[in-house]
Amino acid sequence: MSRLERGQDEKMPRLLAFCGDGCSFRGILSYHYMWAGLSSTTVGINDAQGLSFIRTADGNLDVGGHSAACRPICGRSFCWPWVSAADACGRPMDPFILFLLDCLDFSLSPPMASSSKPLTILFKHASGIDIYMDVYLSPSATQEKPAPCLLWWHGGGLLQGSREDDNVVTIVVVSPHHLRAPETHNITFISADYRLAPQFRFPVILSDCADAIQFLHSEHFKKETKGLADTSQIILSGSSAGGWLSLLCGCGIGFEESGVPNPPPVQGIIPIYPITDLEDPFWTTKQTPVPYFGRFIAKEEVQPFIDPNDPTSHVASSPLDSKRSFMYPYMLQEKRAILSDLLLSGTGIPPAAFSVAQSLKVGHNKLSVPPVYIVHGDQDTKVPVVQSRDVVEALKDLKRKLDIDYEYEELKGIDHLYDREPECEMEAMYQFIKRVFKS
Repeated sequence: MSRLERGQDEKMPRLLAFCGDGCSFRGILSYHYMWAGLSSTTVGINDAQGLSFIRTADGNLDVGGHSAACRPICGRSFCWPWVSAADACGRPMDPFILFLLDCLDFSLSPPMASSSKPLTILFKHASGIDIYMDVYLSPSATQEKPAPCLLWWHGGGLLQGSREDDNVVTIVVVSPHHLRAPETHNITFISADYRLAPQFRFPVILSDCADAIQFLHSEHFKKETKGLADTSQIILSGSSAGGWLSLLCGCGIGFEESGVPNPPPVQGIIPIYPITDLEDPFWTTKQTPVPYFGRFIAKEEVQPFIDPNDPTSHVASSPLDSKRSFMYPYMLQEKRAILSDLLLSGTGIPPAAFSVAQSLKVGHNKLSVPPVYIVHGDQDTKVPVVQSRDVVEALKDLKRKLDIDYEYEELKGIDHLYDREPECEMEAMYQFIKRVFKS
């Protein structure tokens, strides 16, 4: 793939290219192009082989004399040109690229984040798989004053996704505000992988998350980070399905049923637009086709990833260009309760064991609930806001019995992945972090 060169202006949008099979880049445009517009002004980009890409003031994209209109996605600042006139393969953009970038923990926008590289650390080897975490150290941390830790898990329905940026198309997986956090908030930010379903069921995924937390307390981690991370102060976080993992690990939900030892206690939990209940009608009602995907997905398209016994699908991360990225919308379009089947089939564990609100209501006497901050958009089309509202109601009831600390922020008119925008600072979230770490 040709590497595109971006201008020096920090607000210059990135132009990303995706190559079709058998296409070449020389002479004519033979990729599917996507434009993330941050401004309506005229800007231009030249790629390494001299082709020009110009976004005009009327919102169109001009590619070597061929124009293509842009259209907004969910009212946000994304434009998606369908450059069929210049596409040597004669194909429109694959809907799964559209789905991934808009829905599943990826951003088209420039990260506007620290340029520091993370430490990539192997924290577990199991089932023949190496499982890694990326650690972003605070530049102001010292051994005398190490920076507290924010451990985050990616989304993707526990079926797909990765802790790290996609090396194929240089798309940001971790939100820009997370990448800025070490420098702007003096936080050790950690992004950890876990093995993916359905090849690995929920108990295995929980064990990977618990082991990631335990690893932070190890001498190995201290040595790798040179003592610059304060592991006596840890907040768990995650986005979408990753937010669910943060709630389960932080409160100790589902571990007894899974036969997995509880992880060490933490100082707080920050689920961002989380999944929280497998029995919600959203996960048990067939959607054909999934509205934001736009077409029916044949089972052949998710082979072999849908097969729990396929040895080549035993992974702890999946890249953007993998057809495994069809798994989430395929799950929603299929028969009733397929997500429960993918996560729990053969375990004998009921889905209710991982329902956060229900567990807080009936099992609060044996649960430990640290301070919680939840944020969710009320127009979320990927994970309905009721998933967070139910947990908040349970926390509200629990607060009448116990001295617990929680905050809930519901954002009006906001969809999934809103915090992937480079301008999003998540001020309330970082204020919560600051308060918890100071207490």
